[in-house]
Amino acid sequence: VQKPMPEIWVAGLMSNPTVQKRIAESGYVSFLTPSWSHISTIAKVRQQYDDIYRSIGRDPSQLPISLMRFTHITDSKAEARDAAERARYSSRVSLSLRLNYAKINGIYCDDVPAPNEIPIEQMERNYLIGDAETVAERILEDYDVMRHSHIAFNVQLGGVPHDKAQRTLEQLGAKVIPMVNKELAKRGATFPTIKQ
Repeated sequence: VQKPMPEIWVAGLMSNPTVQKRIAESGYVSFLTPSWSHISTIAKVRQQYDDIYRSIGRDPSQLPISLMRFTHITDSKAEARDAAERARYSSRVSLSLRLNYAKINGIYCDDVPAPNEIPIEQMERNYLIGDAETVAERILEDYDVMRHSHIAFNVQLGGVPHDKAQRTLEQLGAKVIPMVNKELAKRGATFPTIKQ
């Protein structure tokens, strides 16, 4: 028996009330993502978790939640668009498989637009794409909406080349995280300890 047990993080089923209650009661960490949509589209999920936490006698400020966000740091407009298009492709494939409208071509899924898909320009603004300052600002905007305790940076969605993904990771560590930490410290932000 492994002690302590490893933490349990749950991705998907973010709107299923039974799963949400189990996550809250067990202290698991949910992985939430707005995909290519604006962060406000999942704000109601945070509110649902807050309500569940209150219903079981827990403080919602102690609720561990992680956002999973596609992130690409660049000063180039062309590279930013390329990154958004790569992320869009991966999201399209995922949605088409999940919602059963995928067009399979041999072993690959065709790049089929999703129903009610937003324009690529809007996706680019909704993802964490841009220079280090822009990405830091968007992380803080996410925090204003979700009050999340963790963030998982997906830097290679859609096959972003290794050197560009590596540069994003370096910029996250050298510039973005210090900027975000400085601002959160000014705000007096505190984060829950994961207790499962």
